[in-house]
Amino acid sequence: MTHFNFTKMQGIGNDFIVVDDRDEKLHLTPHEVIALCDRKFGIGADGIMLIRKPTNEQADFAWWFVNNDGTIPEMCGNGSRCFARYVYENGLLEVGKKVFVLETLCGLKTIEIITDDSGIFEAARVDMGPALSIPSAIPTTLDTDANGYVLNQKLITTSGHEVTVNCVNVGNPHAVLFTDENPGTQEDELFYVLGPELESDPHFPAKANIEFIRVDSPEHITMRVWERGVGETAACGTGACASAFAAYLTGRTGDHIEVALTGGNLTIEITENHEVFMTGAAQTVFTGTFDATI
Repeated sequence: MTHFNFTKMQGIGNDFIVVDDRDEKLHLTPHEVIALCDRKFGIGADGIMLIRKPTNEQADFAWWFVNNDGTIPEMCGNGSRCFARYVYENGLLEVGKKVFVLETLCGLKTIEIITDDSGIFEAARVDMGPALSIPSAIPTTLDTDANGYVLNQKLITTSGHEVTVNCVNVGNPHAVLFTDENPGTQEDELFYVLGPELESDPHFPAKANIEFIRVDSPEHITMRVWERGVGETAACGTGACASAFAAYLTGRTGDHIEVALTGGNLTIEITENHEVFMTGAAQTVFTGTFDATI
């Protein structure tokens, strides 16, 4: 057994175990991931991220990211902000450098570190890339609207509920339900039925993250999320981006949106070219060591 140092971090309640593994000595099995993320018998987390050296010469870092059930997502928005705080505060970046590129399974992500005047980390702004709402990008077998977007599509769940979904990919797949079309879906009675059902619905061959959205104003939405491979979480960064984009495309909001999640708020900006930027906080919770076989 070998000792590994870790840092427990959270981005508005979405929490992670972070390990500097640039020497690539740590190789976790799904069973080990589940054990480490267990909230009663392990460290407890929504996922694990290992900091790795990039294979793309344009990137500064790469990561190996895994959900707490052992599945590998394409991207994690909240995790990327925790990653930014870790590399900044642990001296992995050159002195004075506040913008870096992270290599992920869905491409290169440029991340800007925001500090106060004394250099203390305050937030990170992540270029999430283009948001897409076409069937092949989600992926989904649902139909499209007249513009070719997977918006306002009817779906009947396995329990017989008819819902209207809006599908967006921001590095990973999302299905967004607005409460004005799907009343009561943010409440426990429907949330805990529809979340897991829609995650594994046959219309989503790669499964999907499910967001339930109340539009409060053209500048503000409130979100509850059921994450693919995790279940309900306090926050989902890519989900906030997907929900804001769906709200923008359907005319419910403008292009600068505050998203209120259970764990805190994120600011989402959408450009004319449908590029999405996410800004939010990240905190260190505690540090420690764990044993693993290598």
